[in-house]
Amino acid sequence: MLKKIIDSVSIFFLLAFVVFLTIKPLLRSGYYPMHDDMQAIRLMQMDKCVKDMQIPCRWVPDMGYGLWISPI
Repeated sequence: MLKKIIDSVSIFFLLAFVVFLTIKPLLRSGYYPMHDDMQAIRLMQMDKCVKDMQIPCRWVPDMGYGLWISPI
């Protein structure tokens, strides 16, 4: 009986440790790195277009080194 309890507790702690290692990168503060960082900039520029009443958003001034590149 005691062996079963020890086995189940050790399995629980092992699984908890594995889960912690898995989600540890998500608990960091700040902007997490990803392969497509441009999406955040595109959303910011879409918000700027909507606030400027430019609907649909065709050109944005802050992307493409000031060459007025389309956000799409």
